[in-house]
This record gives sequence, structure tokens and C-alpha cells, in this order.
Amino acid sequence: MDIQWNKQQDARRKLSQVLDGWFRKLGDFMPVTAIQALDVTNVGVEDMRLGLPSDFPLKDHARLGITDHGLIERELRIGQAHDALKKLRIQLGLKSFLVRWK
Repeated sequence: MDIQWNKQQDARRKLSQVLDGWFRKLGDFMPVTAIQALDVTNVGVEDMRLGLPSDFPLKDHARLGITDHGLIERELRIGQAHDALKKLRIQLGLKSFLVRWK
């Protein structure tokens, strides 16, 4: 039990360090108004919002100055979805081949 708890705490500590680095760099590409609107107090590292445009209501994008950021994030997510579907098609094709020639 203690080993599992220690591993979990170690994973949380590592994630916390990664998130600290992320938030230090967030100001390089997100407006100050959006960063200030983030509420990361009293939140565990697993539930922390990253400050991406999708973390804010769409109606607030113009006020926070992240309208273009939201469009860019959307395009990146679409690209990720296409990449994931391509990998899935390749894996399904391979599995189909292996089943047919088994």
C-alpha cells in the first residue's frame, strides 16, 4: 500500500513540476488578462486548468483577447484528431491483415 501511495505522490510531484514550467511560459503566448482570469487555487494537479482557450467560455474570448488563440487551438485539435484516426486506420489494417493470414 505504501509503495503505491509513494508512486502516486512521486507522479504528482513530477506533474506539478511540469505544470510549473508550463505556467512560467504561458505569458509568452497568452494575454495577461487571460492568465489573470485563471483560477488555479485549491485545485489538485490532476484537475488544474492549463489556461488554454478551451478552458474559458467562448463568450469571454473577445474580452480576454484570445479569439485568435481559440481558433488556433481548434485547428491543432482537428489535426490531432486526424493523426489519431490515421494511426487507428493503420492499426486496424494491420490487425485485419493478421487475422486474414492467420
